[in-house]
Amino acid sequence: MGGYTACKAFLSTLNEMNDYAGQHEVISENMTSQITVDLMRYVQELKQERKSVSIPLEG
Repeated sequence: MGGYTACKAFLSTLNEMNDYAGQHEVISENMTSQITVDLMRYVQELKQERKSVSIPLEG
């Protein structure tokens, strides 16, 4: 009977770990999306700033 209980406990632990992995995946996807949006916005701001600043070339 002890072996069966250990197997049930192990299965429960695996299921719990699977739930955590799923949560981490969702968090990762959300963070990746938000970071991408923020980076694209920042790149656009830098492009606009570069267009507005005129640096005379020496030569």
